[in-house]
Amino acid sequence: MYTKNIFGVVIAALLFLTPSFIFGQKSKGTGGLSVKQEADLLLSNLKKNLKKETSTEKKFEQINHFKKELTTLRKKSARQLENDEIAMDILVTALDLIPVKNEFKKSECSSYQQKILRDMSPNSDQGEKVDPSTQASMDVLSLLCK
Repeated sequence: MYTKNIFGVVIAALLFLTPSFIFGQKSKGTGGLSVKQEADLLLSNLKKNLKKETSTEKKFEQINHFKKELTTLRKKSARQLENDEIAMDILVTALDLIPVKNEFKKSECSSYQQKILRDMSPNSDQGEKVDPSTQASMDVLSLLCK
């Protein structure tokens, strides 16, 4: 009789005290969005801004600002669900494959895209679906190349 009550209290206490990062930490100040959702929102805003911008130099500034914001967001937040962490890692790693502003040449965009595919999704040429985070980085690259 008392064992059931004690067991229920212990389970309730464990659920209450379980760190929120196990369930996906909510970001502070964004109306309850998870860090991954906030990262997706930042990425969406980056893409919109890149579509409007014509200067390659300013596009690089926006990409660098995005990477800095994403890094800051991730550092100040608790660890996320494993799939979300992996997706954000893939995105940043793929964006880092784009040459820096001084070395970037629009005429080489197709080789930059092939490098991202080769490094981040090596089996895509064999019909394997490209990871959404890798695709997002390729979308950013294509906007940079316009």
